[in-house]
Amino acid sequence: MTVRLSTLPAFGIIVVSIAYVIEITTFPLILGALTDTLHLTRSQGLWLASAYKIALVCSLLIGGPMGDRFGKERIFAVGTAFFSLSSLALLFVQNGETALVLRVLQGIGAGLFSPMIPALIAARRRENAVSALSRWGMITGLAAAVYPFIAAVLTQSTSWQGGWLVVPLFATVALLGLPMISDRQDQTPNPVNEASAKVALSASVWAIIAYVFLNYGATTWFIYAIATMQSDAISLTQTGVLLFVLWSVFALGNLAVSQLNRLLSMPTLLQIGAIFNAIGILLLCYDPTNLYLAFFTSGLIGIGMALNNVPTTDLAFRMSPQSAHGRVASLDIIAARLGGAACVVLIPFHASASLWFAPVFAVCVVAFSFALVLFSMRGTPKLAVPAE
Repeated sequence: MTVRLSTLPAFGIIVVSIAYVIEITTFPLILGALTDTLHLTRSQGLWLASAYKIALVCSLLIGGPMGDRFGKERIFAVGTAFFSLSSLALLFVQNGETALVLRVLQGIGAGLFSPMIPALIAARRRENAVSALSRWGMITGLAAAVYPFIAAVLTQSTSWQGGWLVVPLFATVALLGLPMISDRQDQTPNPVNEASAKVALSASVWAIIAYVFLNYGATTWFIYAIATMQSDAISLTQTGVLLFVLWSVFALGNLAVSQLNRLLSMPTLLQIGAIFNAIGILLLCYDPTNLYLAFFTSGLIGIGMALNNVPTTDLAFRMSPQSAHGRVASLDIIAARLGGAACVVLIPFHASASLWFAPVFAVCVVAFSFALVLFSMRGTPKLAVPAE
C-alpha cells in the first residue's frame, strides 16, 4: 500500500514535540522534590538529569541513520513509545535505581524520535517546508515559555508528580494518535535509501552543522550566564521572567521567519541571527546587573535563536538527499548540544572575566558564522523547492 506523508496527521508529531520540549524545562524544576522523595543525595539526583542527556546523545548517533534506512515514521513511533512509557512509569517510581533506568530509556526514546520530527515535517510540506517548520518552532517555543510557571505551581501545591504529569500525558496522547506506518511506499528494504545512507554529506552541510555548533553554543552560554551572573539586582524570579521573555520572543520569531523568508534568503537570515546573538552577549556582559538591559538582551537572543532555528534545518535539508535527512537532523541536534556544553565549560561566566572576553567571543561568533554561511553556499547551485 502506498502511503503519502502529506496525508498523515501532524497531531502526533506536534504533541510529542511539546512533551520533548517541556521535559527540558520541567525536570530541573521537579528534581529537588524527586530527590527528596526517593531519599537520594544531591549528586545522585543530578545523575537522573545527566543519565537522560547521555542516553539522548548516544541515541541520536543511531536515531537519524536508522530513520533513513528503516523509515522515519517507524523509528519515530518506536522512540515515542520508549519516551512515553518510561515517562509514565516514572510517576510511580519507588527508588533511585529504577528512576535512573527509566531516565536512560527516556533519553533513548528522545534520541530516536527527535531527529525524525523536522525530517517528517519538512517531508510532509515539501512545497513550503519553511512555513511548516516555523509553525512547529513557534508552538514548541510557546510551550517552553509558559509551562515552567505551571510546573512550578503544580510541584509546590501538590508534588513533583503534579509538575511532571503533563510530560507523560502529552507523550502518551501522541503515541495513541500515531499511525504505525512507514514513510516509504512499502515495508521491504529500500536499496536506494541504504545506498544514500552511506554517501558522505557535502562540505556545505558540514558548514551549516558547524554554524549550529557555534551559535547554539553562544545562546546556551547566554541562558546559563543569565542565572550565573545575576546579583542582588536580579532575583531568581526575575531570572525566570527573563527566560520567559527569551522563549516567547523565540516563538514569535519563528512565526516571523515564515514571512521573512519571502523577502530575505536563508543565508542572510543566518547572518542576521549571528549578529543578534553577538550583540546580546556583548550587552549582557557590559552590565549583567541591569534588569532592563537583561530584558532587552533576552529579546535579542530570542530573535537570534529564531533566525538560527528554521533556516539551518531548511538549508541542511536542501543540501542533502531526502533519504539522508534523518542523519542530518541527528547531527544538527548533536551539534547544538555539544556546542552548548563546550561554551558553558570553556567560557567564563564571572562578570569581571566576561568583560574582556565578551568582545572577543562576540566578534568570533559573527566572523566565523559569516564565513561558514558563505562557505556553505560556495559552489552550491540555487536551491529550489523540492517537487512533490
